[in-house]
Amino acid sequence: MAQFECVFPSAYSFDDILQYFHAHLTKNHGEYTGGSDYASGRVRVAVRVYERYSVMGDNYLSLTVTLVNDGGDTFASAISAAGRGNGLGVVFNWGEDKFLEIFSDGANMFEGMKVLKKGMKNSFAATLIKPCAISMTEF
Repeated sequence: MAQFECVFPSAYSFDDILQYFHAHLTKNHGEYTGGSDYASGRVRVAVRVYERYSVMGDNYLSLTVTLVNDGGDTFASAISAAGRGNGLGVVFNWGEDKFLEIFSDGANMFEGMKVLKKGMKNSFAATLIKPCAISMTEF
């Protein structure tokens, strides 16, 4: 898992930031797979999920983008994770950082943007998942 968090100054509108990243991510090989919006008073939250195929890891990568605004600066969190693929019981996280880099490169286009967090968690090239087999006679 790779994560990038930042704050955009209030000079940029929540809607403009959201629209910019949607266009930027879909233009750079990310497929929009779903999202959610919430508003209460001055607080707005938007969650967007993008996916793309990684040839190197032979799997799909997911990028979840969350924006939060309370009328001032806009907080953004982007988390990429490796997922389904190859069917061998191994999840390769190759490409997570590259997918996240598309977001962070876009964020750097905003003047005054402040990075809060950037990095990889679980930087192993592969994480083994133990297969689970249950016999129907056990029930």
